[in-house]
Amino acid sequence: MSTHFSPNSPRQVVDGSADVAHGQRTRRTRRAALACQHCRRRKVRCNLAIEGPPCVNCRLDGWACVLPPRKLPRCLAPKQERDNDRSLESRLEDGSQDTPDTREQGRDNNAACLKPAPRQIPNSSSGESVASTLVPFAYYPYLTVPNLHRLPPSDIAYLDSQKCFNVPSGEFLETLISHYFLYVHPCLPVINEAEFWAMFRQRERGKPFSLLVFQAMLFVASSYLPVEYVKRSGAQSIISLRDTFYKRAKLIYDFNLEDDQLRLCQAAILLTYRCCSTDQLSNTMWLALGIQHARAVNAHAYYRYHVNERTTRVKLKRLWWCLILRDRLLSLGVRRTLQIHPSHFDVASHSPLVCEDLEDEVHSSEVYDATTKKKLIEILTSQCHFAAAVTLLLMTIYPPADPQNLEHALALISARTDDLRERLVYWESKHMIQVSPSDSRWHHSVVFYCQLTSLYYQSARLVLYQYISFCLSTQKNGDSATQDLEASELDLMDALTTVNERVKRFVIDGTTGQLPIGVVAYTIAPQILLNVNLRLSRNDIDRHRQEQLLRFYTEISRLYSIRYDVAYISAWIRDIVRVFDVSVSRCGLGPSKQRDQPSDGPSQSAISTVDRYPKGGLSELLSRKPVVYFELVAVVDYSISTGRGALKAPCSFTNFPSIESLPRDQEPNLPKSLPVADSNSEEAVANEPLSWSEMESLQEVISGKCDFFSLDGMWPVPASTTGTASMSFDNEGIQMNDAPYLQESSAFTDSLWRDLGLCGE
Repeated sequence: MSTHFSPNSPRQVVDGSADVAHGQRTRRTRRAALACQHCRRRKVRCNLAIEGPPCVNCRLDGWACVLPPRKLPRCLAPKQERDNDRSLESRLEDGSQDTPDTREQGRDNNAACLKPAPRQIPNSSSGESVASTLVPFAYYPYLTVPNLHRLPPSDIAYLDSQKCFNVPSGEFLETLISHYFLYVHPCLPVINEAEFWAMFRQRERGKPFSLLVFQAMLFVASSYLPVEYVKRSGAQSIISLRDTFYKRAKLIYDFNLEDDQLRLCQAAILLTYRCCSTDQLSNTMWLALGIQHARAVNAHAYYRYHVNERTTRVKLKRLWWCLILRDRLLSLGVRRTLQIHPSHFDVASHSPLVCEDLEDEVHSSEVYDATTKKKLIEILTSQCHFAAAVTLLLMTIYPPADPQNLEHALALISARTDDLRERLVYWESKHMIQVSPSDSRWHHSVVFYCQLTSLYYQSARLVLYQYISFCLSTQKNGDSATQDLEASELDLMDALTTVNERVKRFVIDGTTGQLPIGVVAYTIAPQILLNVNLRLSRNDIDRHRQEQLLRFYTEISRLYSIRYDVAYISAWIRDIVRVFDVSVSRCGLGPSKQRDQPSDGPSQSAISTVDRYPKGGLSELLSRKPVVYFELVAVVDYSISTGRGALKAPCSFTNFPSIESLPRDQEPNLPKSLPVADSNSEEAVANEPLSWSEMESLQEVISGKCDFFSLDGMWPVPASTTGTASMSFDNEGIQMNDAPYLQESSAFTDSLWRDLGLCGE
């Protein structure tokens, strides 16, 4: 007797295996729950549900193994009273036992059911939960699990209990896929969008798609769903939804259900977006696995394929450059060494992804028009050039192995500083795409990705000039070294200021909901440095400006915590600031006692950077106590790169006391320019976001005529806070309705210091 498996019926697996074990013979052979069109026409038994497509009959006869259109499951059909007590298993059995006349009559309607519903976010009145939209993967004929037949029934039953063989359907699936191509695919095109839409819409039949890659796509896309939509869908939170899809994809990977190395690589690249409080190194682990799978299909040697093999060449080139992008951006963000070394692949000698490589996607996208798509591909090409420009920088600052001789390492960095600086300057002048936020010609996603690329670039400048300043501070060559150090400090402050402006722009434009999880690492060091600069500033004007900037960091961090499991970063920042407090008090640094005296006006020849960061903040710290500054940077880098936090930082820092030596109840001192809040209202205040009036007061460059976006980045809200808001993407057809949820807070100044531990009481 054959053992039959239906993805949603583990009971059949157990019962069938028991019958085989005891040698029992059933009186009547049950019909297979699923059968392909070819086997239905021949009226023979189909093992599609057991081994997955193609079935044995189609494989032997040379036919395409395609599932016939199925009867629409109840979770997608209108609810009926008589179906309330029926299970999904019984509905699937009923669908397989329909009479030929019934199936023929509903063939056209059922075929349309395989095509997801129009891209429209359902209203809260729909009442459909995420769980109710789940259907077996075999419901979609293009989804495949190649090695399903190799698993024992016990493993299949376990995976089925974890819903690994189930995928969403209808509007919920449509929303996830649309958000994937809106916010993930533009700068990480691991799959061919044109081929995917043709397969997804069933315009082309017979082309399989890996369930592993599909689940990985849903995992990444779930991060960008609107908060209110996720709540209406019945999910506990965006974080829990991400965890659910990640667990399913990881289990499919761990049980070796996929054997195609290219598909395994695609899934691994998407899973590099995983990072949580319990595993901060998973992104690097998945990147390493993706590189291994890519090498198995010779993706690193894509350029060796002949011109006649353009399809294979472009597919492998797309895959390899996605790995390079993830490798460079992860290294720059989390301070880890590169995994694709220049000795293995010289990015400078090979052309990056260009419009010709993705030309079939330009007119096939269902979320962007052709003009927007071309511009997004240009931004992708710009990021590929940026990955090449920062390769030597990352290899120099984060070398593969620890230097044996510190003096030799410093000398090497000093010799390369001009080259490293010129590479970044050349990229900015030749490849950086700049679009004004007020330019209405472009889709808002074009502006967003230009701002995101600029954030990467300014972060690279910040890292570069920090290390240039470090090298110069160790040299004792008289006036020339002092002048070079001052020039490097100006560049460092300019990079930090520009990063602050980019963060401010994301919050004001309401695009924080579109930021990938990797941006979290890019904002940790600027937050701490801005806080340090505030605490060491000499006049109230500078402190007030920095307090305003910290509000934006607090707000963007609050929105991070809604979508990603990054709450542990609060403890990191709190510990680092506590240690810095003690270190500064020992060194005798701090703001001037004459706080109320107005500061001297800047000279006419001073540049804007000096205007924004006069002596008395980080500039004074770098000049008087550079060791304290660089040890602060080292602790931050250690926390980010290892995921261990400042608690486990090495004790080799001479100016930083051990965090364990500090009293547990000791918190950083609140700057005197900030009022002290009532301790009874601390918990309530800490969770309050920026109000619209506060946003308007902080906004310095946008005119009052412009509309503000909600801070969740999904629903545009007019400057007035009344009424609901509705957003309609250009050429996208996605509409989302929600009301502003921000409230006024009279004690917000206090809360910004407690939201992420920037300061204490």
